[in-house]
Amino acid sequence: MEALGTLDGHPLEVSVLDEARPFCGMRVLGSGRPCFVGERDAYTDCLEHMAQSYRENAPRHRAAEAEVRAEPAAGHAG
Repeated sequence: MEALGTLDGHPLEVSVLDEARPFCGMRVLGSGRPCFVGERDAYTDCLEHMAQSYRENAPRHRAAEAEVRAEPAAGHAG
């Protein structure tokens, strides 16, 4: 994602929180903070959905990541 510039030395980026992408959303929420929330109820519903989905799927996601990292890269000897 391309930075929009800085504010007091901090880079600004725009991230759309999408309930269908809980791992991306949790990363954004863990390292950033919203500067605009159009509908507070929709925002809190989205947070709740992402947190629940992340909690349910994180163990499988971490296991799959570990499996992929453990496999040698295709086309490389090693």
